[in-house]
Order: sequence, then structure tokens, then C-alpha cells
Amino acid sequence: AAAQAAIDNQRRLFGFFGVEGGHLPYQTADGDYQPVVGGASPSDRAETYSPADLGENPVLADMAEAAVNVLDSRADRWWLMVEAGDVDWANHANNLDNSIGAVLSGESAVHRVIRWIEDHERWPDTLLIITADHGHYLELLQPAKLVGP
Repeated sequence: AAAQAAIDNQRRLFGFFGVEGGHLPYQTADGDYQPVVGGASPSDRAETYSPADLGENPVLADMAEAAVNVLDSRADRWWLMVEAGDVDWANHANNLDNSIGAVLSGESAVHRVIRWIEDHERWPDTLLIITADHGHYLELLQPAKLVGP
């Protein structure tokens, strides 16, 4: 609704979302948003999300689509950077579940942007660059955590 209001009123759009810790809920490999414990430290804990956390926060694909719609309504030429930054956090924490979920989240956002480009027949004047910010290794220090208790 806020994106449509920004379009209708030719205004900018600012979205501020997140859960405790200042990030969106971590999508997991199976898409259930119930991360397993990650990291090498005994103090690492799996995050849990309330129904409100999951219902009130958009996913990356929704934010990317809202952004392209608002930007396109305001200018003929624009650029947008979309980042699934949680993949970096997941890999630093050695959390394979969150890492796979973050890749899937980013992939979904890319697909949504591509669908928008195709639906609006914008390929002739569009440059889409997909890249990683940097490579990162994942070290499974406690593989037993992947299978649960």
C-alpha cells in the first residue's frame, strides 16, 4: 500500500523493517524461517521469530519489486542495487541453513526483477548485473548441528 501511495503521489518511498538484531527474518534452506544454531561459539543461538515478525516484514523479492515500481514511476532512467546481505552474516556464522536460505532469497528477488523487466518489455534499455560482493568460505565445525538433537 505504501509503494502504491508513493507511485500515486509521486513521492519517495522509505521502508524500515526488521526483527530484534536489526535484520529481516532469516530464510532457511527449507523456507520455514526456523534457523538452526550456527557458528563456532557456544553462545551462538538459533533465532526464533514470532508470527508478527514473519507477517510484518516483507521478503527481499517484495521489496525489490516495490522499489522498481516506485523508481520507474518517478524517472525514465534509474538504478537499483538489491542485496541479500544475510548470506554474508550466515557464512561468517558458519550457518549452512541460513546461507542456503539467503541464496534462495536473493534468487527470488532476481527472478522478480527479471519478471518485471519482461512484463514491461524493458530488456532493450536495461542492464542487469548479478554479482557477489566477495567470495566466502563456509566451514562446518559442528556438522552434528545440521541434523538436530
